[in-house]
Amino acid sequence: MNKESTQQEFAGNTGSEQTKMTTEDKILLLRFISRTGMYITLQDTNNVVSFITGYEMGAKSCDFSGLYKRFVADTFKIQSGATGWPGQIEMLSKKLSQSWVQTFKQVTLQLITANDVDDLQEELNQTIKTRIQVLIERIDAKGNPWFHDSWSEEWLSLCALGCDWFKQLWTPEELSAIQSIDQVVSSKKTVADTNKNVPTQELIALKERFNQ
Repeated sequence: MNKESTQQEFAGNTGSEQTKMTTEDKILLLRFISRTGMYITLQDTNNVVSFITGYEMGAKSCDFSGLYKRFVADTFKIQSGATGWPGQIEMLSKKLSQSWVQTFKQVTLQLITANDVDDLQEELNQTIKTRIQVLIERIDAKGNPWFHDSWSEEWLSLCALGCDWFKQLWTPEELSAIQSIDQVVSSKKTVADTNKNVPTQELIALKERFNQ
């Protein structure tokens, strides 16, 4: 399944249960998926699930597990079983041939922004837009210690080109450059052979184009 069709699937219907998630809940989850390292040390299934469970217990008003189960079932036709929503994400990640964490972030972002995002516009600018800009800045001809496999995974997790709200964050010129960067990242041709922290000349040129 290519990325465009994946994003179209992510644009599915959440149902009326979405209203159970408050703006504050959405903001917290946006910050969690965009700056996960600030909340948990190791980004893996167990730590992500533990964080979400702890948040649910503290917030009480947010039935994240219920929302997630219904959203994944309705959008991807993957029903919740004994393993709950984490199991649904596991099945979806295998279907998409990508990591559990990447799939979790993509689905969470789509769930948060599935309906009206007017109450999130400022936060989307401060989290998703800013994070994409940080990732582009890490494309450095001299190398960057943060430019490695997790860079590509984070890019693919947050670059929601299939969503109108994401496109509206950028100027036409910026969006064009981001689309080209995304094509390179999706092709897995991001790193020069000489050094794992040095990007390809194509990516370096696209960063310059973005910054023009």
